This record gives sequence, C-alpha cells and structure tokens, in this order.
Amino acid sequence: GTENRRDGRPMPRGKKRAAESDVEEQEEAKMGEKSLYDLLNVDKKATASEIKKAYHRLALSCHPDKHPDDPQAKERFQQLQRIKEVLLDEKKRKIYDDTGVV
Repeated sequence: GTENRRDGRPMPRGKKRAAESDVEEQEEAKMGEKSLYDLLNVDKKATASEIKKAYHRLALSCHPDKHPDDPQAKERFQQLQRIKEVLLDEKKRKIYDDTGVV
C-alpha cells in the first residue's frame, strides 16, 4: 500500500520515513553477523515444527516481561519474532536462503 505522512499526504515513491529505514538497516546489520538459523539454534534444513519449537523456547527465555530491567529485551524479542516470520514463510525463507538478506 501507499505510505502516508502524519498529515495524511502520501509519501513520495521509494521513500520511507527515516526511522523505518534506520531500523531496517540495523536489523540487517545485526542479522548479517549470524545466520537466522544460528540465531534460532536450528539447522538450515529445519522443519517448520522445529523452527516453531526453537522460537518458543527462546521467546520464553528472552521475553521482555521476564527482563523488565533490560531495555534491549523488547528489541531482542521483536528480532526473534521477525526471524520466525522469515523462516516460516516459504517465499521469504527461499529469498533469505538464496541471498542471505532478510
């Protein structure tokens, strides 16, 4: 869909809000250090069931509610959710496997 500015006017094509772009670049840099599979502690040939189990195990241990004094807990938890989203979507996973980019 078309992104809108806060005042309702459409964003120019090909441009995102700076904050969104910065977040995406940071995610790619973080995720680029280790593979998504390494971050979930699963094999590259892991099944959807294995990915879900690994996600739930890590999600329970790093949930922000369990670490209220850690300001980065929410960020790590959200990153984990994005990893699961990529690896459980066949199209996104194939693109990631082929390019190494999220």
